[in-house]
Amino acid sequence: MNEKSPIGIFDSGIGGLSVLNHLVKYLPNEDFIYIADNTYFPYGLKSSNEIESIVARIGYYFEEIGVKTIVIACNSASSKTNFLEKHLHTKLFPIIEPTAKKALLTTKNKNIGLLATKLTIESKLYDKYLKEVNLFPLICDKFVTLVENGFNSDSNTLKIIDSHLSTLKNKNLDTIILGCTHFSFLFDIISNLMSDVTIIDSSLSILDDLKDYLKSNNLVNPQVKGDVSLITTKDKKSFINKLEKIKMNIYDVKEINL
Repeated sequence: MNEKSPIGIFDSGIGGLSVLNHLVKYLPNEDFIYIADNTYFPYGLKSSNEIESIVARIGYYFEEIGVKTIVIACNSASSKTNFLEKHLHTKLFPIIEPTAKKALLTTKNKNIGLLATKLTIESKLYDKYLKEVNLFPLICDKFVTLVENGFNSDSNTLKIIDSHLSTLKNKNLDTIILGCTHFSFLFDIISNLMSDVTIIDSSLSILDDLKDYLKSNNLVNPQVKGDVSLITTKDKKSFINKLEKIKMNIYDVKEINL
């Protein structure tokens, strides 16, 4: 592993591509390998033990190919950071803690909404980092399915999202956390429906920390422009179709068994 080694990123589907999009713009000189673990999609509905087994497989694969850091581009998987740290040697960048800290710095009235999967909410990790505020969690697993199925801003999509958010509209919130990277693709819709609230996007949370780490450890890739490789663990054709629906650049895509 050296400065020319790639950065590994993973999620259960296309949600983590929101993180990848930001990283490619923020660190254009770096090489990235993104794994969409479609075999076990969605992570948010898996048991705690299942998630440990799943993320360990991906972590071991990344270490085998020699990545220099691993970005856990999924809130549900980030809930298993402590578990992964016991089994891996590579520096990990989970997204829950930095997202929570940004929300804490943003809120003025200490009323924060949390949109996340069932697993993320039940992990209580956001509660751990937001003890000083009134946290209003809302399970939104249906939003993940909307994104994976190629959502659009039609009346049905708006109705589903607005119906979920309605339970938060009388909580006097001034901040809402998008506690799932899939939800980043719904940012504009959610922002319009909750126009008086500041939205904290978890897909942006690790950019500065990762950049600082690479610089302080002499791991900045010296090249001018990096490469991006996309990997799916199931159904390459379906994965490419999803990329087209979200207007994602079609990088090199391959399918592997993990």
